[in-house]
Amino acid sequence: MQPREKKLAMIVGALVAIAILVVTIKKVQTAYTTRGDDHTKLLGNLAAQTMQIRAGDLAKEKLDAMQQRSLSGDVEKARSRYQNWLTTSLVDAGLEGVDVKSVPGGPSRRVYQPILFNVTAKGNLTQLLTWLHDFYGTGHLHLIRRLTATPVEKSKQLELDIGVEAITMHDAKGVETPPQMPERLPRGDLAAYRHVIESRNIAGPPNRAPTISPIARVTGKLGQPITFTVRGKDEDPLDKVTYRFDGDAPAGATLDPTSGKFSWTPPPDGEPGAVTVKVLAQDDGLPAKTSTASIAISVDRVGLKLASISDQKIDVGKAFSTTPRFLEHDAKRTKSFELVGKPPEGLSFDEKTGAIKWTPTKESAGESYRLSLVATDDATPPNRDEKRFELSVIEPEVPRLELDFAAQRTYLTALFDVDGRPEAWFQVRPTGERIVLSLPQGPDPQNVELHAGNFVGRLIEIDFDRDLVVIETDGRRLVLFRGKCLADAIAGSTAGP
Repeated sequence: MQPREKKLAMIVGALVAIAILVVTIKKVQTAYTTRGDDHTKLLGNLAAQTMQIRAGDLAKEKLDAMQQRSLSGDVEKARSRYQNWLTTSLVDAGLEGVDVKSVPGGPSRRVYQPILFNVTAKGNLTQLLTWLHDFYGTGHLHLIRRLTATPVEKSKQLELDIGVEAITMHDAKGVETPPQMPERLPRGDLAAYRHVIESRNIAGPPNRAPTISPIARVTGKLGQPITFTVRGKDEDPLDKVTYRFDGDAPAGATLDPTSGKFSWTPPPDGEPGAVTVKVLAQDDGLPAKTSTASIAISVDRVGLKLASISDQKIDVGKAFSTTPRFLEHDAKRTKSFELVGKPPEGLSFDEKTGAIKWTPTKESAGESYRLSLVATDDATPPNRDEKRFELSVIEPEVPRLELDFAAQRTYLTALFDVDGRPEAWFQVRPTGERIVLSLPQGPDPQNVELHAGNFVGRLIEIDFDRDLVVIETDGRRLVLFRGKCLADAIAGSTAGP
C-alpha cells in the first residue's frame, strides 16, 4: 500500500475506534442513568412507604389517645353518662332553665358512633363563656355543631339553643372522668378567654364605670363594732354593682359583696390610731368596670360614760334600788364608784358596784336628797363620769273615805262570818275610792288591815249601832263614822290606845 493509503487507513481505523468508543460510552452512560433513575424511584417509593407507615403510627397513636378519652363503647351507657355531664356543666356555669335532650344521631362509622344532643338554656354572656371554656377544656370527644343566642328584651339574658355532638369509640372501655385539656384552648385562662370576647361589646353602647358616694371620716372605739355602708351607683340601668376590698383590709374586717356593708371590731387590746380602707365597686357590664374609694377610720380608746339616773319619787316603806348602767366603758377595766352629797339615813351604797339601796321611813316623808354618782376606771389617765339625781320621799296620802254603814252593814257582817277568806273589797261612797280589808290570819277583827291608797291601818272595831269604825295607824287611833271622812278622823285622832 502506498503511504497515503496507509495513513488514510489508519485515520479511518481511528475514527471507527472512536465511534465504537463513543457508542460504548453512551451505552454505559445510559445504563448508569437508568440505574440512577431506578435508584431514585426506589428511594422515593421507600420514602412514601415510610411516610405511610408513620402516618399509620400517628393515626394509631391518635386512635389510642381517643380510646382513652372516649365514653363507653356501649352507646346507651355513653349517651346517659354524657347527658349527665353536659347538664351538670351547664348548671355549674350558672345557666338557668337547662334542658338537655338526646336526639337521633348519624349512622355508625367504622370506628365510632356519633351521639347528638339539643340544649336549651338561659343566661348572660359571661355564663355562656364560662360554660364554653369548660366545654372545650374538657377531654370528651365532642364539639358544638350549632349555637344560637337570642337576646331577651330589657335584660342581659340570652335565650340559648345549642347543638352538641359527642362520639364514642366502638371498642372503648369508657372513662369515669374525662381529662382536663386546657391546651385545646388558645387561651387557657378563663379571664383571658372572657376578656377577648366581652371587651368587644358589639351588642350595646360602651359600658360606664360605677361611682361610689363619698364617705365622711369614720370614728370608732377599740373593742366596739364599726359599721358603714359603701354605696355604689351605675348609670347603666341593667348593671349590678358588687363590692370588695381593694388591697389589704384590717384583720377581721368584712365587706358584704351585695349590700356594701363594712363591719369591723378593732381588737380591745389594740392601739388607737388611724386606719385607711380601700374599697372597690365593680359592675357586671361588658367589659366589667370598677371604681375605688378610700375611707379613713379613726380608732380611739374606750371612754367611760354613765347612763342618766332619773329622779325618783318614793313612798314611805317602799324599797328603792338602782345599779349604774354604762353607755360606754371598757369591760376589762376595774371601776370604782363614789356617792357625792348627803345621803339619807339608812341608805346603803356599794363602792365596787355602785349599787344603791334604801327604804324610806316616815321620818323622811316630804324630804328630798340631791346626790351624784361618780364612776372612775383604772385607765391611764383614768376616765371619769358623773350623773346627778334626786330622791324625793312622798308624803303619805290620806284618802277622803266615807263609809255608808247602812249600805255596807250586811256585807261587813257576812265578811267577818266567813272563815279563811284572806282579802275582801267593799265600795266606799261618795268618793268612789275603795278600801281593802286584809285578813292575814282569819276573820278576827284584831288582825284585819285596811288599805286605802298608801294609807295602812289596823281595824280595831266596827260598831254598827253607832255607825263607826275604829282604826289604828302609826300608834294613833282613828274614829271614822257616818258623815266624817278619814282626813277628819286623822285630824281628831289621839295617840295611843
